[in-house]
Formats: sequence, C-alpha cells, structure tokens
Amino acid sequence: LDWNAFGLLAAAVFVIFADQNLMAPNLTMIAHDFGFSDRERDSKLGGQISVAFFLLGLPACLIIGALTDVVQRKRLLVCTILLGQGPCLLTLFVTQYWELFVLRTLTG
Repeated sequence: LDWNAFGLLAAAVFVIFADQNLMAPNLTMIAHDFGFSDRERDSKLGGQISVAFFLLGLPACLIIGALTDVVQRKRLLVCTILLGQGPCLLTLFVTQYWELFVLRTLTG
C-alpha cells in the first residue's frame, strides 16, 4: 500500500465533496453581503446556483466517465480536480452575484 498516494487521494476526495456543502450553512451571510432579501436568498442562492451546479455536473460526469476508457486515469483525475476546484477557490474573490453564479456552476 502506497500511503502517500492514499493520503493524496483521501485529500482529493475530501476537497471534492466539501465544496458541495460549502454554501449551505452560510446562505444568510452570503445573502446579506449581496443585499438580498430572504426571498431572493432562497431563490438565487438556494435555487438557481444549486440547479446550475448540478446541470453542469451531470453532463461533465458522463463525459468524464467516457474518457476513463480513453485517457490515463491518473491524469484524468488530476485534471478534473483542478478544473472543478479552481473555480471553487476563485469564489474567494467574488464581489457580485453573477460571478458567484458562474464560478459555482463551473465547480459543478
């Protein structure tokens, strides 16, 4: 058993699944930062972003699944982690709702 590879894989899985639940406990604070009412918070942050996250994620999963037969799996794993987590990291610099929407969609 290669403990270094195992540790890196465990960290990657943690990061991948952590971003899915990152916003949920903070929706009220995020809405306050954007000046949203409770209704806008529920609609935009709880609805639109969540749907967009999964609407891009579903076709991405199908494409990545097909690529596992064509591309070296280690390389594919690294690329998908970078492509998915890069936008998640960039949400640190968001100042407007549309920026958050685009980046969370790309994270999906």
